[in-house]
Amino acid sequence: MESPSARRYAIVLRFKTLGQAYLERDGTRVAGAASQPRRLALLAIIAAAGSRGVSRDRLIGLLWLDTDEEKARKGLNQALYALRHEIGSDDAIHGTRDLVLAPELVKCDIAEFRAAFATGDLERAVGVYEGQFLDGFHLPAAAGFERWLEGERSGLARDHATALERLARRAEDRHDEAQAVDWWRRLASLDPLDGKTTLRLMEALVRCGDRAGALKQARIYEALLSQELELPPDHDVIALADRIRAADGAPIPTPAQTPTVTVAAQARNRAAPTPPGGTPAATPGIATRSPNVAFPAAPAERQEASVAVLEPEVAEPSQPSITAPPPAIAAEEAEDDALPSVGKVWDNSGPSLVEMLKTRQAEEPPPAAEPS
Repeated sequence: MESPSARRYAIVLRFKTLGQAYLERDGTRVAGAASQPRRLALLAIIAAAGSRGVSRDRLIGLLWLDTDEEKARKGLNQALYALRHEIGSDDAIHGTRDLVLAPELVKCDIAEFRAAFATGDLERAVGVYEGQFLDGFHLPAAAGFERWLEGERSGLARDHATALERLARRAEDRHDEAQAVDWWRRLASLDPLDGKTTLRLMEALVRCGDRAGALKQARIYEALLSQELELPPDHDVIALADRIRAADGAPIPTPAQTPTVTVAAQARNRAAPTPPGGTPAATPGIATRSPNVAFPAAPAERQEASVAVLEPEVAEPSQPSITAPPPAIAAEEAEDDALPSVGKVWDNSGPSLVEMLKTRQAEEPPPAAEPS
């Protein structure tokens, strides 16, 4: 049951902790005693504890650890008095051993965020989260508070990122690609160096028809990673960028089919020797986690495949003519268009290998008949 004091002073202050920390009354920031850093830190600790409260001993340990116990308790009582006076009610911070902030007197964004996140109201949660917890706020002389602050800040940031990711996945589930792009973009802005988020944003952009935007995002990610950490970009991001350039309209995989690059397999593909008879191994596309998703090889790989086809014919002109296309080529021409065969790769730049073989067969004289 609310006290008469609580009913009289209902919601006189708003305490902002997500982003810059300050107290607000009727849209105006409070600049009185409650804005003093240690008192603001005290209010933040009590607000973050929620309905479970926080003990006086815990508060002294966080804010007055290096102070004599008697002076520390006196300092705590003085700070509590100043805060209650600023709020306008002795009930604003109540409790004897464990102190609790009265939500009917002080409305705090951290409590709103946690309640919305816990109940699954994720859009409300991300709307309340306007920045890191006590962003830019420090008490260098209170090492215990600094450690507490870092833990609270990290936990709230993780919950915020989790909320954004869940919202993006929900949008994808209902095929709202434009909304998915918005949520993935907001998540990527929190950590531009995260390859996983960059990959999901790129996929969402492509499904919205913005292939140029997806490639731009890959370039931004690659540049930031090089400048900030001097590290190579995530292979998945680069592989997807290559597929976007090479696919020429091919669909991007659904979120359940996120592709990955197998570097060792690519190296084997490039180094594979041409077997006897002039039939090179087929040039596969980039490996993916799902067998149902296939992308064409990158342009550089197409060029390598073309050279591999021609080398045996040019280097060994005295080879006997081949009367029929090698079986591997006939099989390759029947493959799915998603993974181009060697014959199809050559079709992009001139006559097919099969046509060249037929032309050579027609030009060469028939072999002499063997004596009976």
